[in-house]
Amino acid sequence: MVKMLSTFTYGLPTLMFLVSIPMIFKWISPNSFYGYRTQYTLSSPEIWYAANMKMGIATAIASIIAIVVSHYIVSNSSAQIEHRYAYAMISGMLIILLSMVLVASN
Repeated sequence: MVKMLSTFTYGLPTLMFLVSIPMIFKWISPNSFYGYRTQYTLSSPEIWYAANMKMGIATAIASIIAIVVSHYIVSNSSAQIEHRYAYAMISGMLIILLSMVLVASN
């Protein structure tokens, strides 16, 4: 159980970080599957690349912060180990989601 929680706690933010890299380097052309997709961002390639780069940077930074916060919670909490991983996983995902909402609202 702890190994599975550990995988999710650190694996999900790491995956989000890896997914953000192509967005940062503008490797993803406008499409309806991958990237920051709205009517506005799909309206022109210039808008698409700028918006996706901004979202990619925010996601990468948030993912790193999520990993650091998760590690701190797992290492320093007095709760049972299963609860520590659950708290860390929830806080990590909230950090990433918050960053995406903040970027999308601008």
